[in-house]
Amino acid sequence: MSSIISLLLNFLGGGVLDKVLGHLEAKANSETERRRIESLRETELGLARADVVKTGMGHAMFWVAWSIAAIPMTVWFGWGMLDTWLNGALPDTAAIPPGLMPWAQTVWDSIFYSGAGVASAQVLAHSLKK
Repeated sequence: MSSIISLLLNFLGGGVLDKVLGHLEAKANSETERRRIESLRETELGLARADVVKTGMGHAMFWVAWSIAAIPMTVWFGWGMLDTWLNGALPDTAAIPPGLMPWAQTVWDSIFYSGAGVASAQVLAHSLKK
């Protein structure tokens, strides 16, 4: 099929074939450029988000707000674990409401991720300080 199209385009003239191939090449180049720009944009947005988080974590009020969310979540989880260990001897804890579940999951994830990151940074800072 492609050989028939090639023969037809050659019959019409070399200029037509050059124009068609030039158009296909330009289209491929523009798609590559679009993807490069999109990738660069995503990288820059990720760096900007990281800077915002780092700046926010540098303020004391961030840790106050984070503690207001994280401490009750930790107590709730600890109560559930202790109740399981004691075979249900403790009063049952309430389930997290469905509307709060995404926020609770975010807090729970950040307890481990940000807590581990902060602990690692503190250990590194103390070792570099000595």
